Amino acid sequence: MACAKDGPLAILRDDGTVFIAVNGTMPDTPKNRKLLPYAGQRVTATGKEYIRTGLHLLTIETITAAK
Repeated sequence: MACAKDGPLAILRDDGTVFIAVNGTMPDTPKNRKLLPYAGQRVTATGKEYIRTGLHLLTIETITAAK
């Protein structure tokens, strides 16, 4: 949990794509607060997807535990 508070958390999609959750403003900042309660769990997340400098980014609109 200490590492999660200091660095960006990511979402791993079923196809292997790793998404870094960001706030969508410049400069981008990690959205760990939204992801921290779900660390290590499967989730369903919606938002806008971007690719910047080879990284997949996601602005999270909703996130819930997967069923």
